[in-house]
Amino acid sequence: MAEEVENTDRELWRGPDDGRGDYYADRVFVTAGGGIGIDHGGRRAVMLPKDWHYELGRREQAEEELECVHKFLDDLGAPKDGDCGKLSIVDRIAYLKWNL
Repeated sequence: MAEEVENTDRELWRGPDDGRGDYYADRVFVTAGGGIGIDHGGRRAVMLPKDWHYELGRREQAEEELECVHKFLDDLGAPKDGDCGKLSIVDRIAYLKWNL
């Protein structure tokens, strides 16, 4: 038999029930260990505030680097759009490989 465990999370916010039951509602909470947790779409992420901040910085840096890569590909003359919409970086590089 499974051992009972006390839930020590302190819920800060809970979104509306999206029709799948309250269990799947988005929510933000704080753990007893000081982590900030986010439940969304049945998935959960819990990190300390400094780690959330670090991840945000990594994402911003990645977006800046992606912009630089697209600018570089623009300067090389790689196409931006295809029949199916915006081309990915991989598609743009493949075009250059086969057409230069």
